[in-house]
Amino acid sequence: MASSSPRTQPPLLLSGSEAASLLGLSRSAFYRLNLTGTVPRAIRFGRLKKWSRSALVAWVDAGCPAREEWERRS
Repeated sequence: MASSSPRTQPPLLLSGSEAASLLGLSRSAFYRLNLTGTVPRAIRFGRLKKWSRSALVAWVDAGCPAREEWERRS
């Protein structure tokens, strides 16, 4: 029988603050890395930017290459 309480799944897309927390960085450090082209590119929804949780995890597993290198590998 299925449980009546909904299971909480982590979000697939993260805000800058959530992405920073996932990576163990301050928000300002994360945004600085984004501006310098280090972290994977954000997904844009109009003015809203979100980062893929799975892309960030894969990026860390790959050794945190610069965005240009990361995009070549993908």
